[in-house]
Amino acid sequence: MHEFLQLEGGYLAIAAFVLGVATFIATRPFMPPGAPRRIIPITLAVLLVFIGLHYFATRHRIQSVVNAFEAGRTILCENRSGGRMTTSIEIRRAAGWQIRDGLFVNDDYERPFHPARCVVGPERPPAPAG
Repeated sequence: MHEFLQLEGGYLAIAAFVLGVATFIATRPFMPPGAPRRIIPITLAVLLVFIGLHYFATRHRIQSVVNAFEAGRTILCENRSGGRMTTSIEIRRAAGWQIRDGLFVNDDYERPFHPARCVVGPERPPAPAG
């Protein structure tokens, strides 16, 4: 859970802002009586459902990336080194990458990659014999 809070803290802050706006509007004098009792719980419930779905989707994606890596598949991660988005980096066990403390690390590379920011690469067909 700590990992999710660290990775998705920005989205959680946006959800808190949306709840704050809904609360502010629901408590204004121009709103009908009883509006806060309806608007705030509905907004909170919708936000919690979406946060929960996002949590489980993120956990599932992390697990599928780690399982694919352990099975020898190529993993593609976004490369943000130098402050700009450049081409993806391929992470393969055969190239010296390993999982340490939940991150992809390589002694030849300067920074680790988090599996939540990676995807499983495409299957490559075997090379033709000849």
